[in-house]
Amino acid sequence: GVEWASSGALSAGETGAVPDGCRGLIVEVRGELQTDGLAQLGLTLAVPPHARGGDGQPHAGCALSNVQLAVPLREAATRLMNGFDVKGGPRPSEVDFKWDDPVEHRTRGLNCRVWLGGPDAGVQLNLQGVEQAKLAASSHCGQDDAGVLRCDDLGDAQYNVALGSVVWRNRNRGGATIRVEPARRQVARRLRLASGDAGAVAMLVVHTGRLVVAVGSAVTLPVRLLLTPVRGGGEPRVADFATRYFHMQRHTTVQQAVASAPKPWIVLHQGNQLNPYINYPFLTVDALRKYVAEAHAAGARVKLYYTVRELSASAAEFWALRSLGGEVIVPSKSEGGHAWLQEHVRSNYSAAWHERLADGEVDASVHTPAFTTRWDNYWLEGILWLVRNVDIDGIYLDGAPYERSVLRRLRAALEPLTAQRADPFLLDLHASCYGNPHLPYAELYPYIDSVWFGEQCDYASYSPEQWLAEVSGIPFGVPGQVLGNNREQWRALVFGMTCRIYPDPHTCNPRPLWVALDALGLRSPRMVGWWEREPLVDVLGPDAERVRATLFASAGSIAIAVASWSASEVRFALRVDWRRLASLGLLSAAAAAAAAADQHAQLVAPAIDGFQQAGSWAATAWLSLQPRGSGTGEGLLLQVRPEGSAGKRRRLGWAWGKSLLGRR
Repeated sequence: GVEWASSGALSAGETGAVPDGCRGLIVEVRGELQTDGLAQLGLTLAVPPHARGGDGQPHAGCALSNVQLAVPLREAATRLMNGFDVKGGPRPSEVDFKWDDPVEHRTRGLNCRVWLGGPDAGVQLNLQGVEQAKLAASSHCGQDDAGVLRCDDLGDAQYNVALGSVVWRNRNRGGATIRVEPARRQVARRLRLASGDAGAVAMLVVHTGRLVVAVGSAVTLPVRLLLTPVRGGGEPRVADFATRYFHMQRHTTVQQAVASAPKPWIVLHQGNQLNPYINYPFLTVDALRKYVAEAHAAGARVKLYYTVRELSASAAEFWALRSLGGEVIVPSKSEGGHAWLQEHVRSNYSAAWHERLADGEVDASVHTPAFTTRWDNYWLEGILWLVRNVDIDGIYLDGAPYERSVLRRLRAALEPLTAQRADPFLLDLHASCYGNPHLPYAELYPYIDSVWFGEQCDYASYSPEQWLAEVSGIPFGVPGQVLGNNREQWRALVFGMTCRIYPDPHTCNPRPLWVALDALGLRSPRMVGWWEREPLVDVLGPDAERVRATLFASAGSIAIAVASWSASEVRFALRVDWRRLASLGLLSAAAAAAAAADQHAQLVAPAIDGFQQAGSWAATAWLSLQPRGSGTGEGLLLQVRPEGSAGKRRRLGWAWGKSLLGRR
């Protein structure tokens, strides 16, 4: 990273008045910009022990009416928002946030963060200090072995996690605002230099309220700024339809997995015979090694469920970890959980996930705290051991309670072990949509390969903008999938997403759609969505606001995904920008000119089981979609044939004993 620092004493002659009694106040700003796009800043206010006021008398301390952090952002580029109690979606015209606003306990940890941006650029503000969350790792109440209740002081440490910084919270005097306003002179000049247009700004201001700096003390206000997207910025956006997951909770043979999805990425969830003990995959190594070898021989790849947060009581190190006095096993005054834990562990633990396995055994687990360096070290070394000894291809993270430095270390350690592999080592993050799903993890995204947000995601109620900001990884530069059944497959496709095979129970079947994408040559196509400033396809008609379209293109193939967000039937037409397709190299100039001139271009819908019926239309024809929730006809995948019926036709394939896509 690149470090910088500046410091100096304020004087009455500098910009901004210095309050009486604050002469001699030292202001120091230190920062570091990392190569992954994260800037760590710290503003320190200090009054030296021997400072004197303007009257020459000993300093009485400095009482500031307010300290503000103002971040001007281009309004046109920051029309989506996540955070400050706003769910991912369109940015409100005004935001007023107070740290003391009543919020649900489980979401308080996100109140120190907000993201503002769009699909091409954005920034996340995090008021949490470097590794600061570790301060709360041991902040728990629990009974010791003698049954005596012992508690740490939860006050400051709790708020370090819950609100990011005790100083910004400042006894509930602090807060934040977002306002759209004309660019001030200095900001406007910088905007004109960058793009030739000053425009309006979305001004993000975080403030402390009245803040007192005592003599001989210092107050540090931490700030972290993450630039998004974390990868692929300025490059053509690509949809990942090639990475196909078979997510296995109950045991499935390699042959069954490969029959369902050729060359899949098999995720071995916890609780199955191969990976029975949660976050401890070291007691079934021989069976795992054999399964991975068999999968590799069949062209498949294998990931393991393995993270921190819970730890199986079957872990070989369990009792040694318990002796560390709460460093790794979270203590609690209410033990509970499975009978084995109550009978044998008895006290100073917090019961977590437990599950009855196929052989009748119960896997009982306890909570482990987040941000504990020594246990994170064990986790890192565990992954490296599994790569060397089992030859795994990736890790499935069910939540990721890590500082970014942990995943950065993991990637660096994996590089020499996996550099010669044909496929990359993938880290796959799963989380729920409770609160704001991106906010806890955005700083980890430079080291994450995909996101899968599922539980508590109310896909059916989300607007297109909420899908973009809350569910997809598009604004952050990471691909994603949806969890559950096929009910939202049309809308997911518009964002370059499908569900993954999750056969326990079997509710999602992306296979017919995968076959169609393969037949169209769209495994890793360029994706130009409705969210672009200049989309390649526009939706026309009175119902256009309730329909979204995204264009996918690869060598010799163009397709459009269309989906409805309407509770009633919609009618619309599509307008393809043929000339821009040619200028981007996605279509020959001759084909584009012919399509624009003679209007013979066609849209062809291949038959896809459970998704759509076959059909064909002129490219300018009116189309219709069924109401959202109908279960059929809620969207379309349309092959674009610029030269019409006389052009080259693709003959679509057969699979699993019947035609899924029909013949032409």
